[in-house]
Amino acid sequence: LQKADYTATGTNVTAAINSTTGVCTLALSAAKAENVSVDIAIKTKNYNVTLPYGTGYSVTSLSGSSQVESGKPFDFRLNLDAGYTISNVSVSSGTLTETDSQTHTYKIDAVTADTTISVTVRAPLVVTLPTVEGYSISVLDGADSAAVPYGSDFRFQVTSQDGYGVPAVTVNNSPLSGTT
Repeated sequence: LQKADYTATGTNVTAAINSTTGVCTLALSAAKAENVSVDIAIKTKNYNVTLPYGTGYSVTSLSGSSQVESGKPFDFRLNLDAGYTISNVSVSSGTLTETDSQTHTYKIDAVTADTTISVTVRAPLVVTLPTVEGYSISVLDGADSAAVPYGSDFRFQVTSQDGYGVPAVTVNNSPLSGTT
């Protein structure tokens, strides 16, 4: 319940509002009877939602504003740069729901305080394929070795030329064998 501002018009009227309970009391003087008009204007409380920014992503409000009326939902989209993946999305107050995992759209169900959105993303990995005499190395499946999304597969093929044996392949100093 929102507290209200008020105005009281008429002579012999005293109005008071209790700031703790929000109750408005009118005291009418018995000296003279007259009609009293009371106007109550409800002030809506708005809260700010702080949208983060960082390397690899941006956050946009679907309404175009970062202010939201008390108790109303707030919808936003997380826009990822190529190769970046989401590690975590959270809010400082309220309940967060992912409404569309394909477009990374989220909703804070009911905003009741100033709220900060926090985002953590993972940068894409860079795979360096060497040039080695006697072997050709090719990337499979059209992958981009400069931006491999975290958690995805990266496939490549090593082909030995005539006169060269089976190569020893290592990834971060760990040997691979076969078609791993």
